Amino acid sequence: YDEFAQSADAYTAFVRAHGTVTHSSVDGTGVAGRADDTASVLVAATVTFDRASAKPDPRAEAVRRFRLRVLVTPADGELKLAAVQYLP
Repeated sequence: YDEFAQSADAYTAFVRAHGTVTHSSVDGTGVAGRADDTASVLVAATVTFDRASAKPDPRAEAVRRFRLRVLVTPADGELKLAAVQYLP
């Protein structure tokens, strides 16, 4: 959470400047492991990019699929991401 919070404003400004709108969905999840109150969760997600204000680029992918491993842990009474790893 803290790591992402540090760059959230810069990332938001970048996305707004480029006119990119995304729609995402989680296609599936599964608990890969658990230790104490922390869980390793596998996530499959799809992100669709809409660059309506940008010039069309035939090389740009409109849909991307991601596989992630995230660590979920309680902090201040809420579940938060402690780490995010992109998987090939």
